[in-house]
Amino acid sequence: VEDLDALEARLVEEECVELLRGGLLTAGARFVDDPFVIARAETKELQLSVARGLGVRVPATLVTNDLHQAREFAKDRRIVAKAVSSGEGIAPFVAECEPDDLGRLEAAPVMLQELVDARADLRVVVVGAESWAWRRPREATTIDWRAVDPGGSSFARAEHRELVRTARRLTSALGLTMSVQDWLETKDGLIFLENNPQGQWLFLAGSSDVVPSAVAQHLLGNQSSPGQWPDVSKRLRYDFQTKRSAPANEGIEAPVFAKPVWIDEVARFDVAPALARN
Repeated sequence: VEDLDALEARLVEEECVELLRGGLLTAGARFVDDPFVIARAETKELQLSVARGLGVRVPATLVTNDLHQAREFAKDRRIVAKAVSSGEGIAPFVAECEPDDLGRLEAAPVMLQELVDARADLRVVVVGAESWAWRRPREATTIDWRAVDPGGSSFARAEHRELVRTARRLTSALGLTMSVQDWLETKDGLIFLENNPQGQWLFLAGSSDVVPSAVAQHLLGNQSSPGQWPDVSKRLRYDFQTKRSAPANEGIEAPVFAKPVWIDEVARFDVAPALARN
């Protein structure tokens, strides 16, 4: 696109992306996850709302470009400013927002959140029905760990059964089957920050031992089996064989149905029993 002007080059790029996505969807390719589902699930406000609906604690949050509202929100609490887009061109760290900074928000809406006093950062990877957690202790002055540990080398695997279970529920509630989530560990419990449908995980120590195989298995889909029912002549022949020679149950094998990863989430809705009966 070297011979095109900036707007034409941008159009070519956007056309290529949309045509590729449309072609893959039309061809029936298997996605982890569907690009349109990902686009919805990346919405930070929706993530916080869904988390609260599941009973998960989230930071106090305000999205505004109204100076009066921002000042009221910042009264008696420390706050941070947080980017919600992908940050093309500029990808700012989450940082504390001082009172003198608030006047700048009239130029554009911004997400403000209460600054959480955390003991550690937690990163959770969810793939289908599997999930794992990593923990990084926080320095006293750290707000965004990426600013002090860009490579994430301080994260270590952590056993956190309740956290990974909740992370799977949240992933399912957002319509996803894979996600990378950021949480905070505080003296009063866990706080959810955000969900990244296609977040980075390879930097997490030991992740290469568990995540790739889980993704590969997930791409294969639910491993079901149709079962086996030998014809009558075989079953009759098995009747005259000794117990040692004849197959168990005359060679009959029941079908195996893989449990969908979303089934537990759907089951909490009141209409689920009626739909199942229908």
